Amino acid sequence: MRQRWRDPELLAFLLVLPLCHRLQTLVLMGNELSDDGMIAASSLFEGRPNLVPMLTSLDLSDNRICAAGIAALAAILNPKREIKASPLGGGGSPKGSPAGSKLVAPVRAPLARLSLLNLSGNPPALPEAHLPLQYVLNKRRQLQGALPGLTYAPLQILDTTGVPLRPASPKTSPRKRRQAAEYS
Repeated sequence: MRQRWRDPELLAFLLVLPLCHRLQTLVLMGNELSDDGMIAASSLFEGRPNLVPMLTSLDLSDNRICAAGIAALAAILNPKREIKASPLGGGGSPKGSPAGSKLVAPVRAPLARLSLLNLSGNPPALPEAHLPLQYVLNKRRQLQGALPGLTYAPLQILDTTGVPLRPASPKTSPRKRRQAAEYS
């Protein structure tokens, strides 16, 4: 008999996930996980980018993850930017920079070693639902090697139909770019 996890079982598992620092592959396929479970996972990763630093494969295929869950996964994978006040604020600002300006520096992305995210077999989603994940692919590619020690594994994301996602096209419409920017 196969045990089908729902969101409450996922929440219980998420409580022990911080103890699994050597976890490399997490297979949660064939369960009944939904958007609520993905949103809960996203909140767990908030402010804890190195929660499972060794994870390379996450299989969420054949669940009930829809657009909101996809957006929550994009929030987990999104390379965050840290904003700090410039130490040169006031009279010490370099020429051409405004006093009290902010420095924006990328920080390590959660799941930086993740190389496969499988969402196949979930309810079909509109192409726009995958846009936040495509934005993450773009951002990870742009930040690759931007700072010493900042590295990301090449990431392949299989959409709900099992087709690999490509980074968002630069020709993406302004409306779609605004939607993607909401997830950054």
